[in-house]
Amino acid sequence: MEIGRSLLILKKLIYNTLGNFHQMSKLEIYTIEVRLGGISDWC
Repeated sequence: MEIGRSLLILKKLIYNTLGNFHQMSKLEIYTIEVRLGGISDWC
């Protein structure tokens, strides 16, 4: 449970950091979301 919660927080941090500071395209952010989603599925 704790790992899942940590990943969720990490995911939000990464999403916000990439979205705000690097202004990545939505496709790149979506790709990262999918990867993190895949990781959380294993936990």
